[in-house]
Amino acid sequence: MKVLDIRLKNLNSLKGEWHIDLTGNSFADGIFAITGPTGAGKTTIFDAVCLALYGMTPRLGKISGRNNEIMSRGTSECYAQVIFETDNGRFTARWSQTRSSKRSKGKLQTYNHKLDAEEKPLTSGIKETADKIVELTGMNFKQFSQAMMLQQGGFDAFLNADKNERAQVLESVTGIEIYGEISQRVFQRSKDEARALKEIESKLEDKQKYILDSDKLNSELNENIARINKLETEHKDIKAAKDWLSDIAKLENDLEQNKFKIKAQQKRLDEFKLKREKLERAESAASIEANYTELKSERSAFKKSQELGEKILNDINTCKKKLFDINGKKLPELKKSLRDEMRDLDLQENPDVIKAKIFAAISKFDNAYKDKQRLDGECKDTELKLNQARADLQKFLNARDSARIEMDKALSESSKISDEIIKFRTRTAEAVLAEERIKLKAGEPCPLCGSLEHPAARHVKTSSDKAAELFKTTEMLEKNFKQAQRKYEEAKNKFDELDKKYNAVSDSERTLSGALEKIKSDMQGKSDELDACHAEVSEAIKFLGLTGNDRKNTTQIRKCVEEWALRVNKIKNDIADAELALNRFNAELDNLNKNLDAENKNFAGLSEKVKELEAKFQAALLDKDFADEKSFAAALANFKTDDTAELQTERGKLDDGMKSLLAVQENKSLELDKIKAKSITNKSLELVEREFNGQETELKDLNARIAVIKKSLQDNADRQGEIANLRKDFERQKEISGGWAGLNSLIGSAKGDLFRIFAQKITLRLMLGSANEYLKRMNGRYTLMLTPGNDDLKLSVIDHEQAGEIRPTENLSGGEKFIVSLALALGLSQISGSKTRVDSLFLDEGFGSLDEEALNTALEALGEVRREGRMIGIISHVQALKERIAAQIEVIPRTEGVSVLQGPGCERK
Repeated sequence: MKVLDIRLKNLNSLKGEWHIDLTGNSFADGIFAITGPTGAGKTTIFDAVCLALYGMTPRLGKISGRNNEIMSRGTSECYAQVIFETDNGRFTARWSQTRSSKRSKGKLQTYNHKLDAEEKPLTSGIKETADKIVELTGMNFKQFSQAMMLQQGGFDAFLNADKNERAQVLESVTGIEIYGEISQRVFQRSKDEARALKEIESKLEDKQKYILDSDKLNSELNENIARINKLETEHKDIKAAKDWLSDIAKLENDLEQNKFKIKAQQKRLDEFKLKREKLERAESAASIEANYTELKSERSAFKKSQELGEKILNDINTCKKKLFDINGKKLPELKKSLRDEMRDLDLQENPDVIKAKIFAAISKFDNAYKDKQRLDGECKDTELKLNQARADLQKFLNARDSARIEMDKALSESSKISDEIIKFRTRTAEAVLAEERIKLKAGEPCPLCGSLEHPAARHVKTSSDKAAELFKTTEMLEKNFKQAQRKYEEAKNKFDELDKKYNAVSDSERTLSGALEKIKSDMQGKSDELDACHAEVSEAIKFLGLTGNDRKNTTQIRKCVEEWALRVNKIKNDIADAELALNRFNAELDNLNKNLDAENKNFAGLSEKVKELEAKFQAALLDKDFADEKSFAAALANFKTDDTAELQTERGKLDDGMKSLLAVQENKSLELDKIKAKSITNKSLELVEREFNGQETELKDLNARIAVIKKSLQDNADRQGEIANLRKDFERQKEISGGWAGLNSLIGSAKGDLFRIFAQKITLRLMLGSANEYLKRMNGRYTLMLTPGNDDLKLSVIDHEQAGEIRPTENLSGGEKFIVSLALALGLSQISGSKTRVDSLFLDEGFGSLDEEALNTALEALGEVRREGRMIGIISHVQALKERIAAQIEVIPRTEGVSVLQGPGCERK
């Protein structure tokens, strides 16, 4: 993995947005330094890398949505972004957080972590991004901080750690903690498999206790089956005799019961006799009800015809009275009112049309008056603006003339000074040449023309003081000339500006003069129009008797016209309604006369029909034995009651019931004779039932016993099968348990110590192998090794300058400890990044304890690492180290705890 580009915003002292490009030519050497005073913010650059990849830093741990101590004070958002490259391609990781409402003291709100591949979104969720980073880099945060990001104060942590701390570092960086888990799981699995073997053995013993004698059970089963077969044959004959005797007894009992039912039914029929006679009388009345209904209908129609004729006569008299009221009184009064309102106007003319014409004339007058007022106001406003424009015009004219005078004066002064400058420059050049002539020496070449003879030099009489004085005077004049030129430019700019304003005001004055003339012309035309409208309104309202029609009473005129139109329309509507009513009542009177004639004819016909039906109904009463209409009506009333249906239902039920009982009696007698003819047995029913029940009980007991025997045989067979399976399981589990017991004896332990320590020693030896390769390059005197005879992962060094003496690491000097610790860190990073190629290494401080020789050795070792293809970044304030590294990113403190970056690849956005 190689870091190519770092971007950050508002992290600790690095306030603002910063970009560090590590791909430029300045970083081609493969090593660079991050320098600056203590506390400036050097480590913040490394924090940005960790934050972008893992959302946490070595110093602060995880930055959550509720806790952020890395965001710069007084800011509302921050982010960190890293572009890195692996064998899988190039990726961009970005972590960011904001505060609510973009306020510096707002609540921490948005918390985001995402990953892009070649500018295409790859992940966006926090957990999803974290998992993908581990997958792509092959390192979690702990492994990354040991393999690529060696933080301040962490170089000799591994060297000085005790047994437990050193084991924890190895496990966290390399992942060998799994061996402790394996040891514990082997121990637990061995116990579980042994327990499973004991459980199978216990089950086998329990099953063997319940094995039965199958031969004895099969013999008993066969005996019971033979007895059942014999008993079922006998039982079938007994059942046939029992059923035959039961059928005879049942039929005899049914016949006896049916006789009692017939007697009871006959008694009910006798009790119903009086009700039957009443019912039959009512049914006779119902049979001639149709005649009676027709007669009543004709009687009712006859009566209604008589009442209708009387009503029609009353309606005719009412209609005649209404016609008289309308024609003789109401219509003449309405027509008189209409003539009074219309006066000299045509009575047929529409009042709304007249009102519309008057309103149009008034509106025209009002509009003309408003336009006249508007033009008056525009005239006054334009006159005011015109007067102001003329005053401004004179003001700008005076100011422009003053500016022209100033400009001319400045120009004259500038020209005068320019002439003086030319004169003094000429005099100065002559003085300088004179000085140069004085310097010429006989026999030496002139520096300008190369001549060896200098005849003019003999005639020059001057001094360097005069030339210097002329130079000063010329410089003073040039300075004055520049001041004069500035005054001229200022005066000219002022004149140009005033000239523009004067021209603009002049244009405005001409525009306003033309506008005023047009407004006055429009006002005269509007006055003539107002007089014409005034005359038109006066003529339109003359018929109303109104004389005041100037602009002050147009509202009152409108009100009078509106009221007049309403009155006329109402009178006309009332006349129309009266005429319609007159026509309607005339038509109604004609219709009533026609109806009266028709009803008189209908009345005569109904009278004859009623007489005919009464004669026919009297004949029907005599035929049904009714004395008169009253007795018929009483009988019919009985038929109409709710009891009639109940009596008819009851009569039907009684008659049908008797028929049914007699039929049953006959059928049962025939069936009894037919069954008795079979003559199956001479025994009594009681004796046969006793024999039948005894056989039933015996059969039930035999079947139950057979079921028990069969179940016992099946259970016995199942147990034998289970025992066979358990024996197989026992042998298989015995083999499995033995295997796990053997493995447990080698690596298993309850706490996982046995296999974990073994793996830790192997891992530490591998790490020491890588570290010794680096140590050999940096300092060939020492070789790291595990302390002999010590199980605590303790480290020692072999001192090759002391005849291979083994020395404890505690005896090493500060510089030696740093070299050894650096070698261990590089070796640790080598095994930490086993899943990925580590192409970038960042070291935070740690060089301060080295002398010049040790520093050179460390830098040479880092050079070897760099030549392996890694990019190495070093944070340090050691001056000697800074002098040896060309590419440097400098962190420079400013005010209020804010720092800035300066150096190759650094840019502020």
